[in-house]
Amino acid sequence: MFPTKEDVHGIKRQEVLREAAAFFNFKGYHATSLTEIATKLGVTKAALYHYFPNKNSLLAACFEQAMEIAFASLERGRKEGSNGRERL
Repeated sequence: MFPTKEDVHGIKRQEVLREAAAFFNFKGYHATSLTEIATKLGVTKAALYHYFPNKNSLLAACFEQAMEIAFASLERGRKEGSNGRERL
């Protein structure tokens, strides 16, 4: 089965998030420009705006994704661990 347009959009959006998170972690939010992220991805800055309206919303999406991963990990630990140390 071929990926749908929505699938491709989601995959590309995840790539933008991954690259933005790497820049934010390495350089910090204020020292990172959308131009740098676009250049690293090999796209135009305008292409980033297709996925996120601004840098702030990109940061918020990175944070939301990180929190989802963290809570999923905590939940998995709660289900699989028998004591506090194993849960962490």
